[in-house]
Amino acid sequence: MAAPPRRVVICGGGVVGACTAYYLSTHAAAPTVPTLFEKCAPACAASGKAAGFLALDWCDSDPALSALARTSFALHRRLAATLNGAEAYGFRPVHTLSICVPTVSKPSTSPPHPRLPAWVDPEASAERPRELGTPDSTAQVHPGLFTKAVLAASGAEVVIGEVERVVVRDGRVAGVAVKGQDGVVDADAVVLALGPWTGRLEVAKGLGVSGLKGHSVVLRPRQPEKITPHALFLTYQTEPGAETLAPDVFPRPNGEVYICGMIKYEDAPDDPATITGEPDVIAMLHKLAGVVSSHLKTEEGAEVIAEQACYRPCTTDGLPIVGEMPGVKGCYVATGHGRWGILNAPATGAALAELILDGKAKTADIAPFSPARFLNSSHHDSMMTKPELAVTVFTLSKNRAAYAPNHPATCAPACAASGKAGGFLALDWCDSTPALSALARASFALHHRLAASLDGAEAYGFRPVHTLSICVPTVSTPSTSPTHPLLPAWVNPSASAAPPRELGTPETTAQVHPGLFTKAVLAASGAEVVIGEVERVVVRDGRVAGVAVKGRDGVVDADAVVLALGPWTGRLEMVREVFDVSGLKAHSIVLRPREPEKITPHALFLSYQPAPGAKMLDPEVYPRPTGEVYICGMSKDEDAPDDPATITGEPDSIAMLHKIAGKVSSHLKTEEGAEVVAEQACYLLCSTDGLPIIGEMPGVKGCYVATGHSCWGILNGPATGAALAELILDGKAKTVDLAPFSPARFLERRSRR
Repeated sequence: MAAPPRRVVICGGGVVGACTAYYLSTHAAAPTVPTLFEKCAPACAASGKAAGFLALDWCDSDPALSALARTSFALHRRLAATLNGAEAYGFRPVHTLSICVPTVSKPSTSPPHPRLPAWVDPEASAERPRELGTPDSTAQVHPGLFTKAVLAASGAEVVIGEVERVVVRDGRVAGVAVKGQDGVVDADAVVLALGPWTGRLEVAKGLGVSGLKGHSVVLRPRQPEKITPHALFLTYQTEPGAETLAPDVFPRPNGEVYICGMIKYEDAPDDPATITGEPDVIAMLHKLAGVVSSHLKTEEGAEVIAEQACYRPCTTDGLPIVGEMPGVKGCYVATGHGRWGILNAPATGAALAELILDGKAKTADIAPFSPARFLNSSHHDSMMTKPELAVTVFTLSKNRAAYAPNHPATCAPACAASGKAGGFLALDWCDSTPALSALARASFALHHRLAASLDGAEAYGFRPVHTLSICVPTVSTPSTSPTHPLLPAWVNPSASAAPPRELGTPETTAQVHPGLFTKAVLAASGAEVVIGEVERVVVRDGRVAGVAVKGRDGVVDADAVVLALGPWTGRLEMVREVFDVSGLKAHSIVLRPREPEKITPHALFLSYQPAPGAKMLDPEVYPRPTGEVYICGMSKDEDAPDDPATITGEPDSIAMLHKIAGKVSSHLKTEEGAEVVAEQACYLLCSTDGLPIIGEMPGVKGCYVATGHSCWGILNGPATGAALAELILDGKAKTVDLAPFSPARFLERRSRR
C-alpha cells in the first residue's frame, strides 16, 4: 500500500471540513494535521446559522443514509464526552414534538396536554402534540460553536483565503491555487467541503450541487430559564387554503431560542458574507414565534439576537456526495448533506479521513455517496456515442386481451387528462413561483418550436389566442349598453356583468388540442408503444433493471425507467415510499356550434355564482381551430379509479357546464343547434406542495419520475420532457433547472416530522 498523504488541504471551514480535519489529526496510525482554507471565517455560512438538531433514526427510510446518521449520532455523543460538548457547544439531549398551530388562535378552555411544554401557549396547539423523539433519540448542538470546537481540537492551520482551482498533474492532485497568492499551495490530497459553493470549482462542476435557502431568527426571551429543552416541529397555515408552512423551534442551553423555516431553492451568492434574510420571511418567522409562545414576542421583551439566512447544499438524488473524485487521484469531496450537515458531519469526516489515510473508509460505508454516480464518464460516454436509443412507452390497460396484436385497447396514448384537458398555454402565468416560472417560460418557447417543426397548426391545432376574464351575472338581463370592444361578437352581451379584463395577448397565450398534441409528439419520437400495465419497477443493487408488466412473464429489461403516470403514479409502492400525490377531478364538455366559423380564438376565464350566496365557480371556455368549443370546470379532490377507461363525468357537474355555456353564448346552446361532442371528466395530479415532481427517484439509480403538474401539464410537458431526457442521457438537465422539483424534497420534509 502507498504511504498515506502527508500534505492535506481542506477547502471549506464549515462543519464537514472541521470534522474531516479533526479525524485526520486524531487518526490512530497516521495522524495528519491539515491546512484548511476558508473564504470568510470558520462556520460563517450554514454551519454557523443552522439549527444543530440531531436525530438517531430520522433518516431510516434510506438504508445508506440511515447507517451514516446512526453512526454520526453515536460519534456526536463521543465527541461531546471528549470535548466537553455540554459546556463548549451546548450539546444536550432533547424532547422533540410535532405541533399543529391553528390558523386562528383562540383562548383554550381545556387544560394543556401533558406533553405540551409550559412555555408554549396552550392555544398554540390545535390538537394534541405528537412525540417525534426522546432524549435517547434526539439531541442538539450549537452548530457554530460545535464547528469551531472540533476545528480548534484538530490543530489544523486555518488560512483565510479563497481556493480558485485544484491543480492536477497527470491525473493526480498537485495542490491548490488561492486567489491573490502567487504559485501553488502543494498538497498530496485536497478535500472539497465547500457546501453549496463546491460546484463553483471546475473539477467539481458536474456534481450538480444546488442551494436551498433557509431563513432563521434567534431570540433571547426575557425569562430564558423558563424555556425547557423541547424541539418543536410545527405545521401552520397563515390562512385557510394557504400553503402549509413547516417551521421549527429549537431552544438552546445558552438561553436563546432558534426559529427557522421558509425555505426555497436558489443559487447561493458568491460571497457568504452577503447573504441576508428576506424581510417578509423574517417577519413571518417572528409572527410564528409569537403565535407559539408569548415568551418569544419581541413586544413582550424578547431580544432579537439574529435575523439571518443560509444555504444548504442539496443534490439531485437527495444523498450527500462523499468520496474521491473520479479521474483525479487525491481529490476528495464532501458536500450535499441537505438539512443533515450538522448531524452527519462526524461520520462523514471520520470516513473521509480513513479513505484518505488508509485507502478505505471503515466508520461508514460511503460507496452509496460516491461522486462517481454523477461523473461516471465511461457510462456517460457510451450513452453519448450510442447511435440509437430504444424507447418503449407503456400505457395503462385493464383489458388483459389488449396485449394481443391489433386488439382494440380500452386505453391508449392520451386516454386520460392528456386527451381531455383544455390545452391552454401561458407564457407568464406561473411567474409568482420562480422555479415554475422558469419551467413554464422554457416550455412556452418549446411549444412554439415544436409547432414549427411538427406543423402544429395543422397537426394539433396550435395557435396564439386572446385571453379574457369575464364575470358572468347570476341573473342575465338584456343589455342596453353598447358591447364592450374587448368582448368577442359570439359572446352574449348579457354574459358580462362588468367590462372584460385582458389576461393575455397572442404573444403570451396560446393553445393546442392536448390529445392531438400528445399523439403527434409521440409519433414523431418513434417510440415503441405497448398497451400494458406496469405493476412494478424491478430494482437490483439500487439500480433499475426493468419493469414487470401485468399478464406477462419475466421482466422487460431497461437501463432507465420514467414514471409519467399522472394520478396513477402513486399506485407504485416505490413512489408511495417517497411522496404522496392526490387527484383533482375536473369535468368538461365539448360542443360544436352550428356556425363554428363565427367563433373567434378567444379563451375565456369566467367567474360565476349560480345563486346569491352560492359558491363562486371558475369555468373556462376554449374555442378550438377544429370548430369545437371546450368548456371545463367543476373540479373536486378525489382519487382516480384504477382504470382510466371507467372515468365518467357526474351528471350535475355536466349539467352546470351546459348551463354556463348557454349563458355565455347562444352559439353554445344545444337547443339552438350546438352538437354535443363529449361530456367527460379527467383527473389532474397534484403534489402536496403544488410543484411538479421531476427527477431521479432517491435511492434508485436509473428510475425517474415526471408528474404532479396539475393544471399545467400540457403547458409544461415539453420542458419537462427535454430536461428529463438531458438528465437521463447527459447526467444533467440544461433546458431548465430541475432541482426544485426533485422527488428527494419529500424525503427531506418527511424526515423533519
